Amino acid sequence: AEAKRLNINLSATMEKALEKEVKQQLKAEWLEQNAEAIEACNDLTAKHGLFSDSHRVF
Repeated sequence: AEAKRLNINLSATMEKALEKEVKQQLKAEWLEQNAEAIEACNDLTAKHGLFSDSHRVF
């Protein structure tokens, strides 16, 4: 009743909510699928530092 009174478009509101949920689910899925590679990259960086470390001036 309040949504109708406030002229809130149910379809548009649901579409935005679904887009947000899909984006969050895809992000979580990507992170899960790439967790091993991310960990390997982090380990390599921790062991050897960043390539740019020798080029920094600060």
